[in-house]
Amino acid sequence: MKLGDKEVKAAKPREKAYKLADGGGLYLEVLPTGSKSWRMKYRTGGIEKRMTFGLYPVVTLKDARDRAHEARKLLNNGADPMQVKKDAIAAIKAAAAPIDTFETVMDELLTAKRMRASEKHVDDYRRSIEIHVLPTFGKRDITSISAIEIIALGKKTEDAGRYQAHRIVQRIGEVMDFAVATGRREQNPVTKMTHTIIAPHTPENFPAISMEELPAFLRDLSRYRGFPITILMLRFMMLTACRTGEARDLIWDWVDMKDALITIPATGHKSGRKAINQRKKEPKPHLIPLSTQALEVLEEARELTGNTGEQYIFPTYKNHAGKASENAISNAIANIAGGKWRGRQSGHGLRRLARTAWGESELFSFESMETQLAHKLNDKTVAAYDHAQLLQTRRLMLQWWADQVSEAGLHKKQKHDII
Repeated sequence: MKLGDKEVKAAKPREKAYKLADGGGLYLEVLPTGSKSWRMKYRTGGIEKRMTFGLYPVVTLKDARDRAHEARKLLNNGADPMQVKKDAIAAIKAAAAPIDTFETVMDELLTAKRMRASEKHVDDYRRSIEIHVLPTFGKRDITSISAIEIIALGKKTEDAGRYQAHRIVQRIGEVMDFAVATGRREQNPVTKMTHTIIAPHTPENFPAISMEELPAFLRDLSRYRGFPITILMLRFMMLTACRTGEARDLIWDWVDMKDALITIPATGHKSGRKAINQRKKEPKPHLIPLSTQALEVLEEARELTGNTGEQYIFPTYKNHAGKASENAISNAIANIAGGKWRGRQSGHGLRRLARTAWGESELFSFESMETQLAHKLNDKTVAAYDHAQLLQTRRLMLQWWADQVSEAGLHKKQKHDII
């Protein structure tokens, strides 16, 4: 016998809970408190279950019958209506909950890194990921990124250099490791096999021309119409044999124009960052004596940008407050003379060119050459070499080298306008 609206409305509480059946398993349960709840009894898999549709009068008799009808349809199709309801609620909650994106996890990792690494290193780390990774993975759920997709991105990044590709994949792997450690992923998709599939990084990525080829290279450089600050950075690297990373990091506070000397703090170059990350004793600053020609390059850079203090000497072309791209030098060399020097010269190769010239001249000590390149001197006797004498020798060595480069055609000071 079916219930009527008047009967449902008139149901009064009793000392104990009781039920008013409507048929097909649907009933109204009246509690001693006066609360009236629509419920349905059914069996599935040999088990009796009860599900609730809501309180009367919020859920009317008609509403309860409609919901019971939908539940019976699910039962006829072999589904458990209560489980379907739970799954629907879970799906709604999941859709409303914020997802852990790759960028979110990366930012958490970098926050942790700032506890043990320099600010400049962390900024450089983030910038490389912003350029090469975030456009593809930034807004993706960290759990949805597969090994195949990471390998594809690494292969794509090979165009910017094999070393760069491996470093980007390594940094993606660090983000994934952090995701695993914080319970956002089950495992890291970046493995040794990931790096194996990407083209190997070999010394061939650091080609260097010979002194015989230098005049032609410098002639083509003088005709190159690239960004003036990048050209100045390339000239500076050639004159000082510093690393690309060191040149990108350079700020004016490190420069003493009067004493013709740059002092890079221990936290501001490769060995310094490495020592800090390994919690070793802080190494000494790296000193770069400046030749007359190198000083003129710096003066020209300051004239172009107007930068001072903690601002970069060789900033990015987009914003003089930002650091130059890690690919600025390699891209410039690749574009000189329509690509003539691509694969024949590299930014790192400028250091090889200088080191070869110093060695072949037989004018300078091994200690002076290696110290200028910021290479570690393992022998304790060599390491204890008189640093004051080394600095003076290195001044002479760099001025000699700058004169060699000038004779080859570099030192033809060019005036540029900011583009």
